Amino acid sequence: MLFRSNRGVTAVAIAPDGKTAVSGSFDNTLKQWDLQTGKEISTFIGDSPIN
Repeated sequence: MLFRSNRGVTAVAIAPDGKTAVSGSFDNTLKQWDLQTGKEISTFIGDSPIN
């Protein structure tokens, strides 16, 4: 499932090239997604990547 979060997704932005997206959530995370595979690329809390 794309754009999943522990506390609900509140915002989504898709890159102009249509290849990636970023979702924001009430759990204070931003997640970057590969839209072709549906896989999470990275997660950010504040200004620090955690994966």
